[in-house]
Amino acid sequence: MKIEVLKLDFLRQKGAVPRFFKVLGEFENETIFKHKTIDVLVNRVWNQHYPSIFFKVFCPYIAFCGCFLGYMIFVFKLQEGTTLVEPEYE
Repeated sequence: MKIEVLKLDFLRQKGAVPRFFKVLGEFENETIFKHKTIDVLVNRVWNQHYPSIFFKVFCPYIAFCGCFLGYMIFVFKLQEGTTLVEPEYE
């Protein structure tokens, strides 16, 4: 059994994680992502932030799309391609 310990205290500093991932994103040599350390770190951060991304970005987008489609169907398909016009505005 092999146990590896990663000491990544610098990531606890304010703004260190976004800077770290920005540097990784701008790194030209893609072989860095084959390192086990980078893989563990990226997977850990992704596992922590994926639920937030899903519930704060994707779910509201789906709700917005549903509401928009419902509105478009209700308003524009209510009377065979015409919109509702109240008699007092004619």
